[in-house]
Amino acid sequence: MNIEQQLYENIEDKDLKELKEYFIVNNIKSEDYCNFNKTLSTLIENNASIEIIRYIIEQQYDKENIEPLFTSVRLNKFKVANTLLMYGANINGKIRNTHNYKGKTRNIVKYLVDSNKLNYDNLIYIINHDFNMNLITEGVILNLIKQKRNDLVNCIFKFNQYKDKYVKLIFFNIFLFDIYGNKKALSTKEINKIAFYNDDVVFNINERNNCGSSLFLKVISDNNFELVKLFIHYANALNIILNLEEEDDFGRKLFLIAIENNDMNIIKLLIKYADSRDFIFNINEKNRFGNYPLLKAFENSNLDLVKFLLTYAETHRIILNLNDNNNFGYYPLLFATVNNNLDGIKLLIDYANKNKIILDINKQNKLKAYPLLISIKNKSISILKLLFDYANDHDIILNINQNDNGNYPLLNAIKSNEYEMVELLIDYAMENEIILNLNEYKDNYDNYCLLEAVEKNDIDSVRLIIKYAKENEIVLNLNDKNKYKSYPLLGAIERRNINLTKLIINYANKQDILLEINEKDESGNFPLLKAANCSRRDSKMLKLLIKYGKANEVVLNLNDKNNVGDYPLLKAVENNSIDGVKALIKYSKAVGITLTINEKNKQGDYPLLKAIENNNTENVYLLIKYANKNKILLTINDKNKERLYPLILANKNNNYEIIKLLVEYSNDHGIELNISKKNYDDETYASLLKNIKRARKEYNIKMNSANSSRKKKLR
Repeated sequence: MNIEQQLYENIEDKDLKELKEYFIVNNIKSEDYCNFNKTLSTLIENNASIEIIRYIIEQQYDKENIEPLFTSVRLNKFKVANTLLMYGANINGKIRNTHNYKGKTRNIVKYLVDSNKLNYDNLIYIINHDFNMNLITEGVILNLIKQKRNDLVNCIFKFNQYKDKYVKLIFFNIFLFDIYGNKKALSTKEINKIAFYNDDVVFNINERNNCGSSLFLKVISDNNFELVKLFIHYANALNIILNLEEEDDFGRKLFLIAIENNDMNIIKLLIKYADSRDFIFNINEKNRFGNYPLLKAFENSNLDLVKFLLTYAETHRIILNLNDNNNFGYYPLLFATVNNNLDGIKLLIDYANKNKIILDINKQNKLKAYPLLISIKNKSISILKLLFDYANDHDIILNINQNDNGNYPLLNAIKSNEYEMVELLIDYAMENEIILNLNEYKDNYDNYCLLEAVEKNDIDSVRLIIKYAKENEIVLNLNDKNKYKSYPLLGAIERRNINLTKLIINYANKQDILLEINEKDESGNFPLLKAANCSRRDSKMLKLLIKYGKANEVVLNLNDKNNVGDYPLLKAVENNSIDGVKALIKYSKAVGITLTINEKNKQGDYPLLKAIENNNTENVYLLIKYANKNKILLTINDKNKERLYPLILANKNNNYEIIKLLVEYSNDHGIELNISKKNYDDETYASLLKNIKRARKEYNIKMNSANSSRKKKLR
């Protein structure tokens, strides 16, 4: 809280007598409180009495009081303003603008206009109290025009003596605003009103203002058809020749500005006027950014405008520069392709053929984009075919290996999942004996053609790539990884595409390439784990990998985990694959590896728990049998993160056979089953006890029977 704010809070509720007493007792001096400027303004805003305001003024060491005066006039509190003026307030003073124009000051009229608080009453008050009217600038007048306060503008001119030319310019602005702000029709009488003021002054609408632009350029920049029409009408009526060569600060001439604004009505109006003056627009001329009319028409994807410009060029015998690019490297054909403008490209090709111009269809912009690549990115097969046809017709070899920041045509066609495009590119390469960069070119994620086709699960494109590589004696990289450490074999398995996986393995075998089948991606996944994950229906993928490993003497990572702790046996069990579990058990025996069977993933799941959760009695049996055979003690009471454990899941699934297996296993290995009542409701607990009792009874009968058999054999 500043010192003046504190003072105001101390005095805001006091009457005059109390205020005087407070000032005397506390020895309040204006020198210590910034001359009471803020205090006085706050008192005025909060409707303090004239007596209190007068007392505060009398205590000031400086009574210029610019800010308090501005505040009182803004609030139309003229009695307070009179008091301030009587004590010497300066109505011609200026205050600093703390918001939009740092360091600049404003007089009272500009202050009120900027805050949209100038009204007829306070303006008359200001004028009648010796305000210096010369402080009112053109900017203030034009702001009032924008605010549609012609009454205030007229009031200002009524009381002020400006130079004739300035007055007439302002009235011209007012008149235009009045006509077109209110959609009035223009009559001959009104044109005369514009043209003549006092001494028959004709306004020069080509004259540039302080900002370097004429009124005519301004209305074209503002895309105001009605005002453009008015200016041309005015110029024709008074035989003024408009400056059609005028340009703005960016080097844009009138015609280019109209083109960029994409308004056909203004463009036709300018053409009509230019033709009436035998003026021909240079439609090949560029601005400082290298833009020109035809290029902007294609950028705006305005086909009607393109046709109009082509007709204009033909009528005036102008040969258009079709291949010129702007500073960013864009040219008409490239913009047409970017905007997917097939008809526009056809118009360009027809015009080029008619005028014997060869289009540069391989040229790249600064971002390394070019028509062929963009047509593929846009998935526009029609434009791609048109480019191929044009290239063939004009003996142009398309550069289908051009690279755009890690992308090139074939890779993009594969990314777009456009098989027809892939086929077109490979056929074109074959016909023109072009060697495609199948291995070298990668995108920003290090994806290459074969890997991208696999990632898209596009077996047809993979076949095409393999066929092309074979015919051109290219050996494909099968083990290269992208930034996520994925590679073709892993990608094919992850997509559960057995035929695609076989295709990769067969190609590797024919090329004598050893596949790195144990390599992990950034998530820790590897082929055997992914194969186990897709073995729900059958274990063909799993068996295919095992077969490849055996054939190439590569031992598969049976017990490796990914980043979340999953491993092949756990995933096979989780996917309910009996065949997959059998295949892993059989392979582990063949290679002499003991399977991890009790390890948990990050969710706390382990094979026995998942087998029981899936209600898969056979998998539970297989796991118990494997554990017994390999002398592994199963963890039959461990919980996962959801606090689930084998017995509770078996009981939940109402699977007596699994309960029986668990009881038998616990009895055989001296493990006490977790049957705490707190884990069950009464009914469930009773049911569980009943099943356990039954299982134990059957177990005892079974064991007694086994013992009797052994005794008989001994006799």
